[in-house]
Amino acid sequence: MKIGTEKSLNFLLDTSIIIENKRIIFDTYHKSTFSDRFLNFHSNHPFCQKRGIIISMMHKIVRLSHPRFHQKNLIDVIQIFLNNDYPLSLIFSIINNRIK
Repeated sequence: MKIGTEKSLNFLLDTSIIIENKRIIFDTYHKSTFSDRFLNFHSNHPFCQKRGIIISMMHKIVRLSHPRFHQKNLIDVIQIFLNNDYPLSLIFSIINNRIK
């Protein structure tokens, strides 16, 4: 565990606990060594694994982080997937299906 700034605690590689107005809220967190690399879309893996990575990241954002962080986290994860050559249409179709 690493104590962050502004009454926050970063732990488990990707989660930040923030104490605000005597309430605990969660956000996603990336270490400074995070490389923004996931399974590249052009890799020789089944499509279901590539789709599963997007779904997994969506679940993490929607179920773990506080709603006020959702927009920031969605923008970040979309950029990460674009950097890993995922088509924008695929990203948005999976995100829209998961948000419904």
